[in-house]
Amino acid sequence: VAHPHERALFDSSVALLAALSAMPLSVRSAFSGSLMDMALGMESEIAAEKTRPPRWERSSQDFDHYCYTVAGTVGVFLTQLFWDEQAFVPSKTLTELEKLGESFGKALQIVNITKDFHQDWKEGRCYWTRVLSPGGVGTVPPTAEELGVALEFLARSFEKHRVNARAYIDAISPKRNDVKFFCDFPLQMAERTMALALDDRSWLGSGASPKVSKTDTLLLVQKLSLVYALSKIWKD
Repeated sequence: VAHPHERALFDSSVALLAALSAMPLSVRSAFSGSLMDMALGMESEIAAEKTRPPRWERSSQDFDHYCYTVAGTVGVFLTQLFWDEQAFVPSKTLTELEKLGESFGKALQIVNITKDFHQDWKEGRCYWTRVLSPGGVGTVPPTAEELGVALEFLARSFEKHRVNARAYIDAISPKRNDVKFFCDFPLQMAERTMALALDDRSWLGSGASPKVSKTDTLLLVQKLSLVYALSKIWKD
């Protein structure tokens, strides 16, 4: 029994593949390669669930593999598309950029995993390390103190990938501020969300979620729009 959104995606797959078939070979290759990595990773996650005990702890290796499957693959896919459009400065190779793109995707995913902890827990899922997964819907969550220890691991993992993600954005050509904006906005939102999660940890025990306010989000959009439009305005 599929979720309505999953069903809609499945029903649209023929039209999607038809549209994809009309695109250049480089785009089709990037799409199929990343999609295969994602599908195989999800398949292994589902297979592993069948052999796990009711309560189990996700290892750092499990965590990294999951982040790669659902987001690192997307970062690699985007990198290949941007490379095809010659959107990067010429000083880095495609292999180097793909590793940075993978980190870009992982950094965003780590923040999603962090802020969505309570919602995931209520639905019987847990992606955090150093935390026993729920035995089912309604399982009592860990204490704020226990989650605080796990949060430190998430923060360190995020910082490692955030540095690479910044290098990724710096490698985008100044002539492609559209691509820079596309990448910089979600990364800055992720940075702000993680900062909120670390600065005020009351959310760990309240069941809430750290979230950047709508006002701050709008101000960030306005700021980045101005930053990335200035060079074009000055040139024009």
